[in-house]
Amino acid sequence: RLWLLSDAALPWLVKQCRYFQVAIAAHHPNLFRHLVGEGLAPELFYCRWLQGLFHMLADGEEMLRIWDIFIIEKSFKVFIRLAVAIFGLLEKRLLGQDVEKMMDVLFNAKDWKIASGDLLPAALGTKVTRSMMNESEA
Repeated sequence: RLWLLSDAALPWLVKQCRYFQVAIAAHHPNLFRHLVGEGLAPELFYCRWLQGLFHMLADGEEMLRIWDIFIIEKSFKVFIRLAVAIFGLLEKRLLGQDVEKMMDVLFNAKDWKIASGDLLPAALGTKVTRSMMNESEA
């Protein structure tokens, strides 16, 4: 984690958060507008989850498969896809809530009640393209 706080890594982390912001806005525009409208920046949760490599956000076997994909693809896109999928699976619980209730939901992964085996297919079904990522740099 210390590397993520270094001078070299901070610009990289900011860029990753921007990629996530573009992806969540594209895949869940209503949720994104609601989160931002309530003053909650979803990219901060992505940053937090990324720094912990999404530890404890999915069951062990599912998380191992996600890390395998990361190693095989050699790309952080799988983590962007995973975070977008998490927000998508929690969308019904987040929409219409105030910032405090949304924070309660997002900080309590054990209460998410995402069925084992649902997260990986949702992440893999989330398209994150190179052009999407390039768009965030414009």
